[in-house]
Amino acid sequence: MHSLASQVLAKFGKTSHVFRSCLMGKDDLFDEASAKFALHYAFQILLESLEISDDDLDELHRRTNSLSIQESDDWIRICGFKTWPGGIMTVPCMKTPTKISKSTFPVQRGMLIPARNSEGFISGLQIKPHTDAPNTEDSDGESVCSQTGSETVKKNPKYMWVSRNRSMKLPVGDPEQCGEDPLFVCRANRCSSNSAFLIEGGLKAYVFAQLAAHHRWAFNVIGASGGQHWKSKEELTWALAQMKVNKIILVPDAGAVQNHNVILNYFRTFDFLTNVLSIKVQVAWWGQYDKHDDLDGDDHLNGAVPGQFTSICISCLWDLVPCSTRDLFFGGRRGLEKLDLLNRVLDKIGRNRTGCSRC
Repeated sequence: MHSLASQVLAKFGKTSHVFRSCLMGKDDLFDEASAKFALHYAFQILLESLEISDDDLDELHRRTNSLSIQESDDWIRICGFKTWPGGIMTVPCMKTPTKISKSTFPVQRGMLIPARNSEGFISGLQIKPHTDAPNTEDSDGESVCSQTGSETVKKNPKYMWVSRNRSMKLPVGDPEQCGEDPLFVCRANRCSSNSAFLIEGGLKAYVFAQLAAHHRWAFNVIGASGGQHWKSKEELTWALAQMKVNKIILVPDAGAVQNHNVILNYFRTFDFLTNVLSIKVQVAWWGQYDKHDDLDGDDHLNGAVPGQFTSICISCLWDLVPCSTRDLFFGGRRGLEKLDLLNRVLDKIGRNRTGCSRC
């Protein structure tokens, strides 16, 4: 890696005019691996020019209050969380698999959250906007509309990709197919575990992984925007191979079993993991039925004594989905497709329920 880094740094140089020339696409890179490192390097330059606000520090400390202040500050520094003050941002992105480019556009004030791949390279940025307006987010992490009287009010999502069109594929995969959303891969230090935990969101993945490490649990954690791991098949496959994972534990958010869109995303991910990659999948459960009364996975670990959870199988997760949510799940024009998806997954795992605490 040191040799690759030396090549890329020599290619880009450290002066701003050389770096800008490369970002303008005037200079080809050596290969795809070098391009990914150069993209990471460009994001690093952007983040190193920024600070983190007291408000964002307070939020991160609150979400990890079982850590000491020093431990939390070290984690914040290593992860690279920063505050964007608002205004025009120049964002690096992949133009082709061997060349990076840039895009310049206004970005509102907020906390920047780097998305890192299994090699630790930054492949994209999310932002948690600072706003007093209520945030409403659907399962896809997209902005949603709500009716207020006769007016339709569009509300911003809680987290957004830093991109011109807010959901730009950076891309991680094939540019001709618009690529894939980056994942948030958090590898446990000195981890020899062959398991990985899948969790919704980027910041939540970082918090969950750090709290687990604090409690001396060696967890590999992979976060995905909106919990849509299935939309990043190429990057997910590569990350699992890099970490030699042969077992997945999904960590549902509180109230997930009552949201038909979330359940659909889970089963699309289950289908890919079980029927394509042939990986064993279990679900972490601590009774998180209700979105308002129960805790998400990161909050469940954030205490002097971390909360415990049991492992259940996919069939038992489906058993926990209420009838009203199932009706919505199968509703619409694609009901038969969803039924086929459900049957594919349940048929696959029905022959192997070992380790389930409910079966």
